[in-house]
Amino acid sequence: MYPCHGRDSIPGNSQVYRGNGPNSPFYKHKRKVKYYVPHQLPTKPVLTLAVAKLIAAAAEEVAVENQWSVVIAIVDDSGSLLYFQRMDQNANSSVDVAIAKATHAVQYRRPTKFHEELLDKGNMVVLGMPGMIPLEGGIPLYVGEHVVGAIGVSGVRSPQDTIIAEAGEAALKVYLAD
Repeated sequence: MYPCHGRDSIPGNSQVYRGNGPNSPFYKHKRKVKYYVPHQLPTKPVLTLAVAKLIAAAAEEVAVENQWSVVIAIVDDSGSLLYFQRMDQNANSSVDVAIAKATHAVQYRRPTKFHEELLDKGNMVVLGMPGMIPLEGGIPLYVGEHVVGAIGVSGVRSPQDTIIAEAGEAALKVYLAD
């Protein structure tokens, strides 16, 4: 039996309770339950494919202007690949690195540059963290206070990857301002 549920919540009980009404185990024991179950789930914004393409287009524009051949990966808030673009003539390893940078940025909710700077200062524990790729070029994408995804860029030097990723992030901000 769960401490926050009454005897009525035992599996196999023929009574079924819906919601938080007076017959609900949560209602009967809500003074004892530290966290009361809300009636409504919170909502959050999500990154759509159309917006991901807009972000990638802005990043590609900066790369083309500078004659940089890069890989651009955009992931959703869970770190799953949402959009991917590989420009001509770049290293095969850039594919995995761009995806890893984007995944890192969304999982840790901060730019990959943060962990690169920690490593530069001698903080070797960074290397033992799961999913860690301490190289510039991954930036989380925010809508308000919510991380909706991230962009990862690879193919040129890390500071240049960051310039391209920042262009994508700026495109999202412009889109949201309209």
